[in-house]
Amino acid sequence: MSEQSICQARAAVMVYDDTNKKWVPAGGSTGFSRVHIYHHTGNNAFRVVGRKIQDHQVVINCAIPKGLKYNQATPTFHQWRD
Repeated sequence: MSEQSICQARAAVMVYDDTNKKWVPAGGSTGFSRVHIYHHTGNNAFRVVGRKIQDHQVVINCAIPKGLKYNQATPTFHQWRD
């Protein structure tokens, strides 16, 4: 079985820095990424993968588990947590 990209978007990927209590750019530098949601048809699993548009650096690659909490904080700021 294989994975298929079921949607994609251009986004500024951020991660929360617990030590400094602020959002910081994933990968250490600002810039937009191409973010895909992939569906694995064999085991019905999902993951999110983001790569910087400029240099293709992977800035996020993680599973989307059942029960993940989603919050649309603003029209342009979406956040997830477990």
